[in-house]
Amino acid sequence: MSTPYERAHSVADQMGDRTADKADQALRATRRAAHDSIDSMQEGVSRTRENLTQAVNSAADRVEQATRQGLDRAREVGDTVRTQVSRAGDQTADYIRDEPMKSVLIAAAAGALVALLVNAMSRSDRHYR
Repeated sequence: MSTPYERAHSVADQMGDRTADKADQALRATRRAAHDSIDSMQEGVSRTRENLTQAVNSAADRVEQATRQGLDRAREVGDTVRTQVSRAGDQTADYIRDEPMKSVLIAAAAGALVALLVNAMSRSDRHYR
């Protein structure tokens, strides 16, 4: 037969064991939740990294394509300008060959105008000193 003290001690031990079991269960559940949260965050980071990599690659592709288009357009414009300059040079040579006296008079008038402008600019420059 057990004494009231022994029964109380037994009940206290059982309650302590149950409390310890509940605490262990709570600790395991907390650990599982923490691991699940970490796994979820790692998956999110991985998805974000993949999305960021795709976005950077896409942006780089667009920049490269725009650069190529710009270079192609610059080449086209350069070819057009080169052709127009060559045509203008040919037309000028033809005009000089066809109208030599007019060409000399036009060149002399242009030279005189440039000389007047340079002279006027040098005088105004001296005036401000």
